[in-house]
Amino acid sequence: MNSELRAGVREAYSRVALKPFEQHPFPAGAALAESLGYARELVIDHPLAADAFVGVSCLPGFVEVDSGMRVLDVGCGAGLDALAIGPRVRGIIGLDFSAEMLARASAQLDVVQAAAERMPFADACFDAALANGIFNLNPRREEIFAEMARVLRPGGRAWGAELILKGALDEEARSDASWFA
Repeated sequence: MNSELRAGVREAYSRVALKPFEQHPFPAGAALAESLGYARELVIDHPLAADAFVGVSCLPGFVEVDSGMRVLDVGCGAGLDALAIGPRVRGIIGLDFSAEMLARASAQLDVVQAAAERMPFADACFDAALANGIFNLNPRREEIFAEMARVLRPGGRAWGAELILKGALDEEARSDASWFA
């Protein structure tokens, strides 16, 4: 990802963690999480994660995990997906590039700060991986998919949710690194 775009995304995304109740250039927060289908009890029980939620879907509602699995939450943000799935699995680790988001998540989860396209994990060390709304933020999608495949054991599972454009962006919109500010 070009450094200017990465910095813009990180700044806007991290601002949600630091000031979750301010206006942001994208939907965020507990009300968004509930509108997507996250249980009210989860949102109430985990305000650090829910208040800074910025996903695009309720992934925990459709992932198929079991108690023996080790799961990686790629782009975990403040950790709401990991907190929802965590009780159903052997272990879950959240990975994110925002120290501010991870500060919220680390209060209740094991987390690692790193870029999704360069994961600091051994090959085949997870049974499952999930990614909730990270691909629209990073043009290195192929590298992220390759990394997810690398860290998953053979036969491992991956789930993702993403926003889909209905039409092509014009050249200015595709090249403007400030769109996220």
